[in-house]
Formats: sequence, C-alpha cells, structure tokens
Amino acid sequence: MKHIYFILFSLLFATATLANTATKDVKTKLNLKQELEKTIQQLKAEGKLNTEEAKNSLVRLFNQPKKKDSPSLLKNTLKSAATKTHKLDSLLVERWNESTGKLEPSQLERWTWYDNGLGKMWELYDLDSITGQWLPNDKEEYEWDENGNKTMHLDFDPDSVNGGWQENSVGNFNFDANGNEIERIVQHKNQSTNEWENYKKRESAYNAEGEFVSTTYYEWDNTNSQWINSEQENYEYNANGQITYLDLSVWDTTLNDWIIDVYMKYKYDNNGNGVGGEIGAPSYNLYFKSEFAYNTNNNETLRMYYDWDVATSQFIYSYKRETTYNSNNNPVLNTEFNWNKSTNKWVVNYKIDYLYDAQNNLIYRERNDWNTTSSEYIINWKTNYQYNSNGDLTLRESYHWDTITELWIGNYKQTHSYSSNSELRYDYVWNKITNDWLVSTKHNFVRDADGKIIFADKYNWDSTTNKYIGDYQESNHTDTKGNYLFENRMEWDTLTNGWKTNYQIGLTYDFSVEFDAIMFPPENYPSTHLSNLKDVIRYPNMLLQATYSEQKQGQLEVTESGTAFYSEITITSSPDLIQSELRVYPNPTNNFVVFEGTNSSIIAKVDLFNLQGQKILSKELTNGNRISVNHLANGTYIYLLIQGENILRGKIIKH
Repeated sequence: MKHIYFILFSLLFATATLANTATKDVKTKLNLKQELEKTIQQLKAEGKLNTEEAKNSLVRLFNQPKKKDSPSLLKNTLKSAATKTHKLDSLLVERWNESTGKLEPSQLERWTWYDNGLGKMWELYDLDSITGQWLPNDKEEYEWDENGNKTMHLDFDPDSVNGGWQENSVGNFNFDANGNEIERIVQHKNQSTNEWENYKKRESAYNAEGEFVSTTYYEWDNTNSQWINSEQENYEYNANGQITYLDLSVWDTTLNDWIIDVYMKYKYDNNGNGVGGEIGAPSYNLYFKSEFAYNTNNNETLRMYYDWDVATSQFIYSYKRETTYNSNNNPVLNTEFNWNKSTNKWVVNYKIDYLYDAQNNLIYRERNDWNTTSSEYIINWKTNYQYNSNGDLTLRESYHWDTITELWIGNYKQTHSYSSNSELRYDYVWNKITNDWLVSTKHNFVRDADGKIIFADKYNWDSTTNKYIGDYQESNHTDTKGNYLFENRMEWDTLTNGWKTNYQIGLTYDFSVEFDAIMFPPENYPSTHLSNLKDVIRYPNMLLQATYSEQKQGQLEVTESGTAFYSEITITSSPDLIQSELRVYPNPTNNFVVFEGTNSSIIAKVDLFNLQGQKILSKELTNGNRISVNHLANGTYIYLLIQGENILRGKIIKH
C-alpha cells in the first residue's frame, strides 16, 4: 500500500536537498563506511571472503568522492532565504478509521524557523482518538552558527508524568574555519538528578585539501569520569582525491592500543580507473585482493580475484574474467575462469559471445560452458534481438539448450510495436508439448511528449476462452508546468467483467506560488515522513494536499491524506504585525481559530477563502481574536489577516 505521507513528503522535500551542499562529501563517506561495514558483517557472519557479494563490494567502492565543496556554497544557500516568500509550518496526516468509517486526523508535524531559513524546532504529535487531544511524540530544537553549521541539537521525549516535553539528549558540535565538523559531544539527561551526563564523543580531522582523514569515537567512563577510546576510522587519498586506504580500528583495553579490525587498499591508473584493491580482516585472518586492467578506451579488459591461503599465508588465484571489444567499444567476448588449486592452472568456466548490427545494436548473445571431460565448449543459452528503423527493440527471445533432448527450449520472448506515442508489447511462454511459443500477456503503454508513461495496462491470455482478460490499468497526469496531478490504478473485476478502481492519488497545488519561493526544511532537518528518500522529484508550484483513496465497502474513499500548511513571509517596515510572532491555533480545528500576536490598538480583519478562491467568511477580530468555524464544511481554507498596511496569509484545516 502506498502511504500518502510518504508521497506528500517525497514531493515536498526531495527538492529541498541542496540546502546543505557542504555536507555532500561527508555523506558520500558515510555511504562508503556503510558499504564497508556491510562487508564486515558478512565476513563475521560467514567467516570467509570469497562470496561474490563481498568481492563486488570492493569493485563498487572504486567510485570514490572528490574534494570537498567550498563552504561558500552553504553561505549562498543562507542568503537565498531572503528571496523566499513562504515557509512550511506544519503537515497534517489523516488516516481512515475502520471503527468510525471516516477519515480522521492522525499525526501532526510542525516546524519553526530562524529568519535565515534554518530550522529552529521540529515537533511531532499523535492524536488521541478518545480525548481528541494532540499528544507529544517527538521534538527537536537546533542552533546554528553564522555559516549555517548546526552547533546544537536538543532531543525531547514526551513527559508521561507531567505532560508536555522533557529533555532527553543533546549534541553539541564544533567546526573548523572551513566548516568541517571537528568535534561532536552527546549528553543524556539523567531524569532522576535532572543533570546532563556525558555519553559519547566524536573527533574528526581533515587534511589541507579539506578531505576527511580520521574520526575517533569515545565513550564516557562514569566510574573514572573520563573519555575512553572506542573506535577509529582512517583515510588516505591520492592527488586526485581518490581514497587509497581506509581502516576501521577498535581500541584494545589489554594492549592499550588501536587494533585494525578491517582495512581496504586501492590502486588507480593515470585515468582514475581502479586497478587493484585489497580487503583485510586481520583479527579473522581473512583477506581478499582484486586486480583490473583496461584498454586505451578505458574499457575493462581483465578482472582478477585472489583469495587468502591460510596455510601458506599468501594470496592465491581465485577468479578471472577477460573481455574483448570491437571498434565501437562494445564487448564481443567475455571469458570467465576459475583457479584449479590441484593443478595450479586456470580452468575455463564459460564464455559469452556478442554480435551487433551496422547500427551498433546488440542482435545476438550466446553462452557456452566449458566441459572439462570432453575439453570443449557446450552451448548453454542464446538470445536474439531485433529492431525497427528507429533503433527501437521489436523482438527479444531467449532459449536454453536441452542436452537430453538436444533441442532448444524457450526461456522468454517479447515483441514490441510502436506508434507515435504508444507501445504494444506481447509476452510469450514456451509450450513444451508443441515446442513453440504461446502468447501470455499483452501490455499497452502511452507516453507524453517528454517520454514519460502516462498510461499502462496489462491483459492476460485465457487459453480456455481464447480471449484476453484484463489485469490492471494505470494512468497519471502532469500539467504543462510539470505538476503531478493524479494517479489512478484499476484492476479487473472477474465478477462484473469490468474495470474497478483499486486506488487513486490526487494532488492539489497553489499555482500562484512557485516552489523556489518556499522555505523547506533542509535535508538534515528531521521528519518522520522524510526518511529513505532517494529520488529528487521537482514540482514547480506549492503542494497543498495529497490524498490516497481506495475501495471501502464498494465505494472509493479517501483513506490517507497529507495536508501542508504554509505561512507568508512578510517583510514590512511596520513593527505592528510580525509574521514570526503570529500564532494561529488550534490548527487543525473543529470549532474555532485564535489569531494570537496581533496589535490590539489596530483593527484586524480575517478573510477566509476555500481552495477555489471563493471568499466564504470575512470578520473583524474581537472576542479574544477568535473566529468560529464550526459552521464550515470540513476541508482546507486560506486566510488573509489584514491589519493596517500589513497582510499575512496562511492556511487552516477544519475537520
């Protein structure tokens, strides 16, 4: 099931990930460290290094980060905050309640900002369905220096005894003149003594080029009231900023020294290609080595793996792959070998041949396995490809050789046909009785002018009725500016023999506000609905709401909804009404709204509009600056607060 809060925040925040470009290099390092730790875990779990995944991890790590970005990029980001006209204040997530059969508020996230566009506070609340009150879930507060480096991170937990929040942990950060983090100290709050207690510390060092060279981790020893060594990372680089060495070490309290747990070494040629590497886990007496060679066009021609021989304490051959290319840099032959320890010779495993047409399209692949008994190649499988005059694939079919029947057996087959903006694809399965292809499914695809699929369906062939039976249909629509508007999925109902909507996703925008004019949390700003975002999706306008609808008792109902609330950043010479001092609460509400922070000496008026732009309420603020909304239909409304020459705009939700 697709969760609407994930969809909404994918749209809202994936475009805001450039706010802290100075951390890009560090995050790449962290990805590298995670990859290495994954390899370490595999070593410890399996007790060996000759698995394909462990070997490939070394290959993947050859794409190393370059030099650190200039901290001036972050300063430019901070300056850009002055160009923003709106800021995100909160997100309301509503979910379907099976008991009441209604869409009801579930979670609320709120953000508070500094004037420079950096986050000041983030809060998460859960709605108590019994009392109707928002209960604290999580809260964080931040402080930053003049360069946009986070210097303090304070975590809160719900106070289950007294209500509200209680401090849980705090992190304090120090940076060098180049904006590199050099120290991080984390403390926990002792709830019994109400005192802060040291917990962990991290110190980092950089070379003259700003490259990350070491990090030492410490833990606090309560008994002796001092920091003790825990773990350490070390990095070395070549002149091109590529990592040539790294290790992860642990502190040995017996030897009172660092012990390398795992290390990695890298070698490169003059073109920056990785030509060799070594992984070692000395504590486990496990090692692995690789070598690579390239032709003058930087195509990999040789790959060799070595395993560690414990008996002789040296590397021995394990695996080899040789690749040759044609004049167009296409591989024409891959041959793979395994090392025979008994004969100390390479033994062919298999080879793959490739053929291309005059347009450089791959038209044939064939694999032959080496038979050690007969000392000859035995064909294993083959794949054919065909194309139209535009170079579009029209046929792909694959077969494997049956050594018992000495016949070709089909694996899979696909045919493609094209029109101006659509594609029709047929899938086939092999009939072992007739030794021929049988149609299995057909797919239709329609693309827009940019080549994006806006419609797709699938039909399955029913051999009993000799007819196609519907499986699913998917469609989506993006407006001419690039705003994603809706997505619809339908599935075939075998009872009615017709299409039935499975789910719908709808998105609503404020087309008068450009995305670039909105102040969003940066990538490192927390959100429970922000985690694990990988793709950057950009939409030109301000996203207000995203809804997810599905079938409930035969009807399509909105079962999840995410609504974003923004406020206008107003710069005015008059001190009478300042945006940051205005509070609009409760929001969401079901009865009334209070506008707190207005100047009581100047008459203030509130105009309320629906999302279609129709004014549905206009009222001067009296009676404690409160207006009643209990007569309004549930939904999202835009308010204009007018006081003197100042006009502030925002959104409220009635539920």
